[in-house]
Amino acid sequence: MRTLVIAASLLAFSIVTPASAKSQLSQSDKIQLHVGMQKSIKERLVDGKFYYFDDEAHKMVPLYPAKSHHTILSMGDNFVLCSDFRSESGKSVPIDFYMARNGDAFMVIDTVVGNRMPLMRLMKKGEATPID
Repeated sequence: MRTLVIAASLLAFSIVTPASAKSQLSQSDKIQLHVGMQKSIKERLVDGKFYYFDDEAHKMVPLYPAKSHHTILSMGDNFVLCSDFRSESGKSVPIDFYMARNGDAFMVIDTVVGNRMPLMRLMKKGEATPID
């Protein structure tokens, strides 16, 4: 009986740890996250350009999709995926896509263009962690 209680306690503890949250993301979910990001990018393209408002330049700036990263970061029920874009001058510009589950799919709920600091701070505090 004591063994059963210990096993049940260990199981209950493992269910609430952040590591178990990472392991609960299926391969299908990982694929759907990437599909959701690509769908969002595709929907925002205008003549092959991904526009965003550059607050410093005070204008809309076109970017060109270059390369998606494979890494997925978990933030509890939300996720972050990253993709590299290129400016018209060829400069690499990272975009972080913050995503959430929407039924059986995932959707982009926010993007951060060219500024890795918010994500780096979340990672440093342990609030955004890579999924294996």
